[in-house]
Amino acid sequence: MGEIKGNLTNFHGQVVHPNTEVGAILDFYQKAVSKDTEQLDIKGKKDFNDGILIGGKRVLVEGETFKEVKSVPGNDLQAISASGLYYYTGAEKNLPPRDTGYRSGYIIASFTDVNNGIVLLIGGLIYYEKFQGKWRKPFSPIPMTLWSGDAKPGDKLTLAAPIQNFNYLRFYVHADGLDSNYVVVSANHQHNFIVTQTGLSEDGKAFRGAKLVLEKSGDGKTFNFNKCTIANNGTATAVNKPCLWRIQGVRD
Repeated sequence: MGEIKGNLTNFHGQVVHPNTEVGAILDFYQKAVSKDTEQLDIKGKKDFNDGILIGGKRVLVEGETFKEVKSVPGNDLQAISASGLYYYTGAEKNLPPRDTGYRSGYIIASFTDVNNGIVLLIGGLIYYEKFQGKWRKPFSPIPMTLWSGDAKPGDKLTLAAPIQNFNYLRFYVHADGLDSNYVVVSANHQHNFIVTQTGLSEDGKAFRGAKLVLEKSGDGKTFNFNKCTIANNGTATAVNKPCLWRIQGVRD
């Protein structure tokens, strides 16, 4: 290419060299772009690691929102209002009930605006949605263990979380002549929970059943195991040996 007519000047009005178009391009490349093709700090450069401005509004570059783990704002899960990756210690307010293995962990949050979004507690797969400014009841496809052991009538069972946090309860019964299956009961009971498990004898000739009566406390945090009756081929017998080994809470 030919020489440039007149002197090349920068934005300060200072004369710069070389004085040919090819030389100017090469000179600019050497000064403005490093060998690894990253832009240097020159006038007009956009830092694409931090985002870009479109119409005066900052737009996040893909991946930036989740590149750093943030603490839960204000130590309150319900204070989360922006997309991102968060870490909870277990001491924050408004955390949904979780199994002991997930007392602390990570949260993925996705929000369209401050009033509409959803958070996922990764470990327990617990979803917590905010819709039109209000938080809905948490949901999880995984039941939470509220109590486990070996209970008999007369025992008091302390639960890991109040039953009001769940829609259904699973009672795992192991009674004489019955398989260790669970019985699903609605969590919306005012006083007594009647748990009835039925089945056949091993030879299939006798009908058997177990009936458990559990009295819940007013705050939903404990059960008094009052009675267990085993029905065997038309006769009923009250038993005092262990016949309940687990209670789970189900959200749906």
